[in-house]
Amino acid sequence: MIELAYQPWFLLSLCGLLLLGMGLVVLLFALQVRELRRRDQARETAIESLQNLLRARAPAPARGPDEHQLRLARQFDELRARQERLELQAMEAHGYHQAIDWVRRGADVDQLVRKLGLSRGEAELLQALHRAREAG
Repeated sequence: MIELAYQPWFLLSLCGLLLLGMGLVVLLFALQVRELRRRDQARETAIESLQNLLRARAPAPARGPDEHQLRLARQFDELRARQERLELQAMEAHGYHQAIDWVRRGADVDQLVRKLGLSRGEAELLQALHRAREAG
């Protein structure tokens, strides 16, 4: 069998069979691609006809927002404003918590003003409250 593998006619026959097999694979692949394209075209046609059917049955567009839509828009604006207020309060509360933490660690009024951006009155008030808690 090993001697047969070195014969030129055997090698050529083997190469020919491989090429034939590859040709069949390419042919099958091309047939599948053509079938997929046919199915895709059929789906596109079906989608287009459904879109036309929907357009034909759709009601005429409204001329303007009705009372319900206007009420929803007002409620949405009110909720957005409330959320912005709550976020601002949360940011301020976080800043005061941080300032209280600094006061507990021994920060003075000038440090609170400089590092945390508090007004002098806010910093002095926090200092006074902290001293009152320590004394009480």
